[in-house]
Amino acid sequence: MDYQDFLERVSSSLLKRGWRPIEGRPEEFDLVVSREDITALVRTKRMICFLRGNHLLRDEVHRVVERAHGLMDEMAMPPLFQRIAIVVFVFEKANGVEWIVEEARKRDVLRSNYTVSWIVDLTKGVLRRHKGLPLVRSGEGEINEALRLG
Repeated sequence: MDYQDFLERVSSSLLKRGWRPIEGRPEEFDLVVSREDITALVRTKRMICFLRGNHLLRDEVHRVVERAHGLMDEMAMPPLFQRIAIVVFVFEKANGVEWIVEEARKRDVLRSNYTVSWIVDLTKGVLRRHKGLPLVRSGEGEINEALRLG
């Protein structure tokens, strides 16, 4: 499966499950979707940003994570309600890029704003998620479904 096929499949899967595209997405990203979950008294805003990871340098990866984090900062939410951005770096072959899921993250605990990074390896059809906090699984099923369809 190539990158464009993956984006079409994951977009379709996410939209079917209530995710919405963000208008005026930043040029760094090829697809940006968001969803707000409300349970009892808790509201959570989630955003997933997809981009091609091939040929990105380490500082470019960190810059992209900063940009996604800033987008979440701009979204109006009461201060104690959690906002989580997931930056999905999509690679044809994800060799030697595992550091991204460990290092490319940002958090602002006082504002409950978190940004984490995931990797998709199109050749192997595998999603690698970050480990640890915050615990984030939103979008994981939809991404894995898109990979299985390929």
